Amino acid sequence: MSPTIAWRGSESIALGSRGGSRIPTSTMQVLLDLMVDGDSLRAAVDRPRIHHQWLPDQISAERGALDDTTRAALEARGHTIREDEGIGEVNVVRRLSGGELEAAADARGPGAAGVTNQ
Repeated sequence: MSPTIAWRGSESIALGSRGGSRIPTSTMQVLLDLMVDGDSLRAAVDRPRIHHQWLPDQISAERGALDDTTRAALEARGHTIREDEGIGEVNVVRRLSGGELEAAADARGPGAAGVTNQ
């Protein structure tokens, strides 16, 4: 599952995924989408993902994860790219600096998310 907790100041994020060898790349991509790109939870969880591992030596990419220029550059370098229907199932909860909670479940899986702010 790769449960991951990250924080900055008084904001914290807890996220995790299932998916075997794809867990670290899925979790890290969502975390970077949140912390570096400033995506909303929904946008970060929904964003198309890529994955590469040693064997098989190929890049798996969801539809829309690579633009045509990036795909062509990778193929020119000898990479094999395979389209994939779904990479990981990341679910995430965030506590905002004011104490409000928000959550998002990945549509790639059967999960659901919700919060009750009191």
